[in-house]
Amino acid sequence: MFAKISLPAIIHLAAMIPTTLALGCYSKGPTWDQVNAEWGNPGFPDLAYAMCRQLEGTYGAFEQKEACKNFGNLHVNLWAKNNLGYTRPLYYEECINAALQEMFACSHGSEQNFAGFWFTFDPNSGA
Repeated sequence: MFAKISLPAIIHLAAMIPTTLALGCYSKGPTWDQVNAEWGNPGFPDLAYAMCRQLEGTYGAFEQKEACKNFGNLHVNLWAKNNLGYTRPLYYEECINAALQEMFACSHGSEQNFAGFWFTFDPNSGA
């Protein structure tokens, strides 16, 4: 038989699902495939792991952190901003999920909202 789940429980579960809103894909600059090739073709998950280690941690209300990760002769500018009005950690796994969605959806990088954070992953020329 099917278990009965109350409406408040369903609403609570739905709120736990990370939400994503792409703010726009970039149309110029290096692609994620080029970044991957510059770094020896480890694959997109390894690129995301390398970038997100620099962004994880605790963010104050509306705090933004920036980082840059070099991949051979290319680099990726990274930003994460807590869009919530309270201090909150950015978990490594949340950043990985945002980065991978970005890599598969926008070949040149983009800006997006994910799980209460505004992210920019922007591949560029030069190291």
